[in-house]
Amino acid sequence: MRATGVLLIVILLALAVVLLLRSHEVVRSEEAVVRVSDQLREEGIDAEAFDREAASHAVTTLAAVARGEREAAADELAAIAARAARWAEGAPTPSAELTAAVAIRTAADELRQFALSGGEAHRAAARRQLMRARDALAGGESARGGGSVQGVRDRLQNLQQSEREHLQELNEALGQ
Repeated sequence: MRATGVLLIVILLALAVVLLLRSHEVVRSEEAVVRVSDQLREEGIDAEAFDREAASHAVTTLAAVARGEREAAADELAAIAARAARWAEGAPTPSAELTAAVAIRTAADELRQFALSGGEAHRAAARRQLMRARDALAGGESARGGGSVQGVRDRLQNLQQSEREHLQELNEALGQ
């Protein structure tokens, strides 16, 4: 009976040591992911400090366009996307600012796509991105959840968005 109790205590201590070592490994892995994701930056973009007021104004403007309440020229949408790109470049990984900047940039591009080719899917995608941006600006789930994984997603989406913008510019040039 006594040997069984001692054995049980030894097993519990061994499990505690294993769990402690695994938790340290997870922390190191997360730090490595943040370092790598922070290197996923777009070339040729100058970083700009995130401006919450300007971001809120951009969200309001884009939401009105997405609802069809106002028109926006491709140049205006491109300017909003360019500023959001600079915010994303200056934002830490992960952060609510990065999430909001990428969502605003994506929404602006979706609305540029809508202006060029129509298609309600682009407006719907823009509305989804604007909800994500609002949530991040308000400190909601987009701002809190995800951690380093969300930061990597945001950085990758930002790079993907850059490529989409280059294609969009070519499509706009060919369409005019």
